[in-house]
Amino acid sequence: MKGKKFLWSFLTVIMLLSMTVGAALAEDGALFRRDISKTPDNETEKAAIYMMDFYVPAQASTGLVGPVDNYLLADGETAGYVARDYAKPLITVWIDDLHPVEETKGGVTFGNFDAFVGVSLDDGTSWKTTNLSRSSDLSSFTLKNGYAYPGDVHNVVHQVAGDNIFVAWVSKYCDGGTPLYKLDPSLDATYLGDLESTYGKDAVYLYDLFGVNGTQRSVDYALQGFPDVGEVPYSCVWTARGKLLAGDDPKTEDKTEATYVMWTKPERLTSGSRDANLPAVDCAAGAGCVLTWQEDPEGLRPGQGLGPGEGWSGAVANQKTDIWYSYINFNDFDLVFDSALTVAAPLTMAEYALSTDTTLPKPYVPMAIPTRLTDNNMCKATNSDPYCYIDFDDIDAIDPLALPTAPTADSDFCATQISWLNPGGTSLKLCVTEDNRLLNGRVASTRVRLNLKPYTKTDGTGSAWVIMGTEENKAMGEILVNEEPIDIGKDMWYYSFDMFDHPLVDQGGFANQPAQCKFDASVDDPLCTGINEGEFYPVQTDARGFEYYLTEISRRFALTTNSVSAAAGSESGLAAMMIYKQGIINQGGPADIMLRRVVIPEDFDPAVDNPYAFENMACDEWLYTDGSNPNYLKGLCLSPAINISGTTIVECTSGTGNDACADTFPVNNDGSNTSGGDFPKVFEWRNCDGSSIDGCEDDNDLDDQTWENPFDVAKGHRGFLDGDFVMMMYAWSPNWNSNAVGNDHYNLYARRSFDGGLTWTTTPADLGGVGTTWTENYYGATIGEFVPYEWTFAAGEFEQARNVSQLNGNKITILDPRYSPTGGLKLYPTIRTDWLTANGFSFEGLPYDDDLERDRSKFFMVYETGDNTTVRDGEAVPLNLYYSRATVFGDVWEVMDYMTDKDDLVLDRWPWLENKDEILSGEAGMLANPGGTFMYAVWNQWEEEITHYVDDYGIEYEEELVFNSDIIFRRLIYLPDDTTVEVNLPPVASILATSQEVYGVTEDQIISLLATARDLDKMGDETLDPIQEYVWTINGVAIPEEYQDAFKEMGFDCFKDKQCNAPARVVSGHWDGYQFQQPGWSGQNNYNLGWYEFALQVKDNDDPAKWSKIVKVKKYIANNATDLPGFRIFLPLTSK
Repeated sequence: MKGKKFLWSFLTVIMLLSMTVGAALAEDGALFRRDISKTPDNETEKAAIYMMDFYVPAQASTGLVGPVDNYLLADGETAGYVARDYAKPLITVWIDDLHPVEETKGGVTFGNFDAFVGVSLDDGTSWKTTNLSRSSDLSSFTLKNGYAYPGDVHNVVHQVAGDNIFVAWVSKYCDGGTPLYKLDPSLDATYLGDLESTYGKDAVYLYDLFGVNGTQRSVDYALQGFPDVGEVPYSCVWTARGKLLAGDDPKTEDKTEATYVMWTKPERLTSGSRDANLPAVDCAAGAGCVLTWQEDPEGLRPGQGLGPGEGWSGAVANQKTDIWYSYINFNDFDLVFDSALTVAAPLTMAEYALSTDTTLPKPYVPMAIPTRLTDNNMCKATNSDPYCYIDFDDIDAIDPLALPTAPTADSDFCATQISWLNPGGTSLKLCVTEDNRLLNGRVASTRVRLNLKPYTKTDGTGSAWVIMGTEENKAMGEILVNEEPIDIGKDMWYYSFDMFDHPLVDQGGFANQPAQCKFDASVDDPLCTGINEGEFYPVQTDARGFEYYLTEISRRFALTTNSVSAAAGSESGLAAMMIYKQGIINQGGPADIMLRRVVIPEDFDPAVDNPYAFENMACDEWLYTDGSNPNYLKGLCLSPAINISGTTIVECTSGTGNDACADTFPVNNDGSNTSGGDFPKVFEWRNCDGSSIDGCEDDNDLDDQTWENPFDVAKGHRGFLDGDFVMMMYAWSPNWNSNAVGNDHYNLYARRSFDGGLTWTTTPADLGGVGTTWTENYYGATIGEFVPYEWTFAAGEFEQARNVSQLNGNKITILDPRYSPTGGLKLYPTIRTDWLTANGFSFEGLPYDDDLERDRSKFFMVYETGDNTTVRDGEAVPLNLYYSRATVFGDVWEVMDYMTDKDDLVLDRWPWLENKDEILSGEAGMLANPGGTFMYAVWNQWEEEITHYVDDYGIEYEEELVFNSDIIFRRLIYLPDDTTVEVNLPPVASILATSQEVYGVTEDQIISLLATARDLDKMGDETLDPIQEYVWTINGVAIPEEYQDAFKEMGFDCFKDKQCNAPARVVSGHWDGYQFQQPGWSGQNNYNLGWYEFALQVKDNDDPAKWSKIVKVKKYIANNATDLPGFRIFLPLTSK
């Protein structure tokens, strides 16, 4: 559901309205933007983008082959790069509502969405779009009321590897798609036999051992307290494969293409007997693609969590919700049936293209039939799915025509059986696995994060390691839906395995540390009575006598990984970093960002050993490593994780010092508030490593427990690894309680490590670091009053978390941040030319210089701002997008000037990606080329109107109209660091102004403007200021020199300096002297009140010097500032 950007958002600070010259003070290029979907009347969501790592001949979406020649610099005229005959393919996906009669009920978006893909072969200049799902006008389920529910797609994801594109989506349409589970082992024996004998597919790959088959079901939310939502059918998982082929597209007649993408028919994987949600995919070159998703047997839960994304998102789930797994080998990826569907005679897609058939081909080798990856389902001694009773140690012995219906001594997941009394009082005979796990179906796994890293086996074949994390509601606790508040506490589980040798019904590895008793914990937690601060809670015993530990609330797994070669070649041996959010309060509340390092052992063999294995997690103190405790089969780490967001409080409402402030935290572990008055506030803080930073009290926050500073909250945790280099980012606020109701806000913070996460510093000198200086904004007497403090850190010195967003005030907050290293998320080391060679293309001058080699010292970020005034009623409404490029490994961030409304301060902030006041934008995706000179971004943007109405019964409703909704693409270009532009380019000028539009003469208000400018070349004298002259005019008139002294005496100073200060009384002629007003400008002849146009032009230091284009801004002068003729509402920071 989308929210409203209210008109009064102009009260916020540090937001940008528009720039006449585009982002002239940010990227080097002119504004380059494209509408990909071009369906403004249809709501568009779920934008994402990936890039292929090779060149193709540049080709427009029309099929016309020809060079890309639109790489213009910020002046809009000069080419920053020469025309390019080759481009890197860009692939986007999104969902689009083709029948925009949408209902929004209870937080869920119902519509008629389809899954779309867009392909650009000319560097984003044009896009060819394809509807992959084509199900929005179909139906596979009729509700009890007789309504044929549309085949709505509600999520889509994709990935690329080589010239292969893999797309997956979840849809309410669960018919067709020839799913593998529907094949009959007898009737389809010839085909299944060929898959087995020719392509090596075994029974686990081919046959339904896990209960995939079934009838599509539904959930009635009226029974859960949401009568306006009603009945909703379950969703199914679909996939499609794309292949970039050389040659003319046989489906087109008027153009001869050089390349095109062929798509297969969509393939359905599931039946809808359980509700599928949140697909995750990844692909690895030389190996294949993997797909995971979660399936809830009782349907998507509405959710009652307080954190973002908890409601209607799949973040919480019913018991028995498992993570499911499927995959495809790239050796089989593009094999398709011929037009006659002949068995044992598949064609490659390239061969199929040579036939006369132009319909979509059907995949010959299907995706692996879905299997349960996690162990959350119940297995009973009778009437369970076959997998509960199968001996998977002998897969060749599995007979699909005679699957077991009862356990045997060899059953992996029902080796023994015990009687179990469920919470309802019924005795069940449940299965116990051969490794002693009780499969009682009392937990749920959700929100997978997935990576896939290729490697080469000793026999030379390609494979890939799956690295996966998921969150699970606490294994020892029942979800009591009738309790308030509902316990939505979760633990983090980690998995890693070969993609072709995947586990079944696996427990995974337990990642988060057991909970420790906090100071004075016995006051609100009787379990800690008599236990010292920092000691673990008493060890518990489950119903079968096995030990388990109590934990805090861990959720929102994120992963970042090195490649196998990067991990093996690094000094630290860092292979992966688990990232998750953890806090002490059950339902929402304060939280920190935790890291777990996975480090390869010294005897690591990259052809055999899994560098990402759970046992490689860095830990000083392990328990249960012998597999004897079924609650922690792979062991339990008692050592603390790295608390990357940990902070020490310097000053708070009650005084100074972290411990003194933490003692005043009035919230118990159960979320109850004991304050009885004003909630304490934090005003100043530090990130400490035990060094001599002022205010750190010799503390080290990197090993903090979350309760050591219980006031703060963090989210949006992401990062990437590049050998020993770690970049981490997260949004953070010092005051959780105030932030939860919009009285404090998030800022975006970045931290870096150059030794695999052991220490967190500035860039070392041997990597070009010279130290860095930046500002943190602490608070004064109130949270809204910011007090800037400048920090300076030497090269390689410990660095506190750096505030890179610099948001002040409480009207705006940070939503979802995104990032891209150079080379994209897969860190492409170069852009390849071998695809061109293999497909018969000749070329010269490739790779382009900026694609030749990765510049590791650069990376990019984007953050989304939100309207913080709406947080009290839910989540912050999305507003705008801002970006920056980091250089010198993050010591330097590229910024531009902004002016504040409140006090006319000029501040350095990130440039805007999208900033129109009437447009809402979010869900950004981004990537960069290897050299860090091109950034590509996509996002969803829309406008909306919200109306309120009262029905005949007096009940008030809110209706949301979404319009002008599309997926937008923007390409940003930067000149290389060593560029020597030989063209004498004109400079680019911009006017910074506050959003105030009407200035009163009576109040003697002053119009304050600031000139900013940039010289686009390096041809001038480097010892001189690049901009040598500024010229201001008002209504086209410059002040003659003979009048300037007189003007200065009246407070007017708008001549040839960067700053223009013009009192309204002087400009409008409320004095005996110069008159600026020109007849007809405001529609009134020689009248001194009205619109005035301020114009700026600058000159650079070149020889010969060049003048910029003239930029202008209009201001209205009235008798009083409250007079509003022609008044328009603006965001407060404008640049013209």
